Amino acid sequence: MHHVDRRTPWEEIWQAMELLVQQGKVIYIGSSNFAGWDIATAQNIAASRNFLGLVSEQSLYNLTARTVELEVIPALQYYGIGLVPWSPRGKGLLGGVLRKVSEGRRAEPKMQQQIDRHRSQIEDYEALCEKLGEQPADVAVAWLLHNPAVTAPIIGPRTVKQLTESLRALEIFLSDETLQQLARRDLARAWRRGTQSLRLVKHSAVQEAVPMKKLIAFLALVSVVIFSLLFVSEAQTMNKDQTLNARQQSIVTISAFTANGDLENLRKVLNGGLDTGLTVNEVKEVLVQMYAYCGFPRSLNGINAFMTVLEERKKKGIADTQGKTATLINDTGDKYERGRKTLETLTGQPQSKPAKGFGEFSPTIDRFLKEHLFADIFDSDILNYQQRELATISALAAMPGVESQLESHLSMGMNTGLTESGLREAFGLIEKNISRPQAETARKSLAKVIAARQKKQ
Repeated sequence: MHHVDRRTPWEEIWQAMELLVQQGKVIYIGSSNFAGWDIATAQNIAASRNFLGLVSEQSLYNLTARTVELEVIPALQYYGIGLVPWSPRGKGLLGGVLRKVSEGRRAEPKMQQQIDRHRSQIEDYEALCEKLGEQPADVAVAWLLHNPAVTAPIIGPRTVKQLTESLRALEIFLSDETLQQLARRDLARAWRRGTQSLRLVKHSAVQEAVPMKKLIAFLALVSVVIFSLLFVSEAQTMNKDQTLNARQQSIVTISAFTANGDLENLRKVLNGGLDTGLTVNEVKEVLVQMYAYCGFPRSLNGINAFMTVLEERKKKGIADTQGKTATLINDTGDKYERGRKTLETLTGQPQSKPAKGFGEFSPTIDRFLKEHLFADIFDSDILNYQQRELATISALAAMPGVESQLESHLSMGMNTGLTESGLREAFGLIEKNISRPQAETARKSLAKVIAARQKKQ
């Protein structure tokens, strides 16, 4: 999250972020340019929702800019959040600027003004680097790596040569005396213009701490190059070829084994689902939803099997994450209408009242469908619509004789973002765990749905 959105409540922000994590689109959430109190607010509200919250913060931090040491770094250390400094070389001022004053953006008028303004501090800094026998740019990065609050700086190499040259910073050891000298020479004082000194974070020159920093920084540096080379091609294929993550795969097998009543294998995949990161409440929500598609007996058997699994894991000392509870629904309006609108969202088509055919013949079943399934169950935000459709599709794919319902939900599932490759992967799991005939039937239904969708385009 780049900068704080002060117009949106944190509860709403975290609800959106939780949805992205559930969908497998992101794994962890980080922030950039947050104030210390923003970080504290975000983490406290995340904790109240049983959500991990922030894991990293990108801040401007270098020898010329150290204000994050006042509040941001203490907040990060308190909450166990990693600091990823940007502009570690002070926009070039710490990169040996006096030696290359006529090159690149160093020759631009604004940079020249900065150099002239801080020339005496830069001269002192470069003289110390020369005494150390190191390049100023490498010393600037090494200074950050000696700070235990820093995970890895963002160095932003544009070429392989720049990347390999930057790795020298990993080998530089700065003594306590050198760190003190750098603190006396820090350029930030010039910008403070005589204001009261900052209570600086103490840099420790503990040599044993450097190797881990080296490893983390090396991975960060290499990732920059990898992302630069692969980002464009990945972005072009991600949506079309996106497959299922481990949590989604677990939803497939849990739903399928619940639907066909194989309790022995269900217990195995329930264990596996918890191990992949599904929360207790998410699994319960899948099992509750199953009543609408395979009946109360299968749903209740699945819930009883899950209770047994949780008890066995508790005896083994495994503490499973309970997960968030459903947000309270304050809508006191017509529940049927709420369910009808949900169905319109999923199908992308207007829904008549009552539904044509079965709804006209049996208004009771139409009311149950709208009020109990698409209102009562789908109103719960423990699972998102995509997860619910994946569970439904998996259950229907495991049962014979429900092809028309399967095709309807395949279309709805694709409307929520499920991809053709992801659904084919799900049917591969059906073939492996349930039966090949059921998987083949599901694949034929998928082919019909895709053909129909292409015809409409």
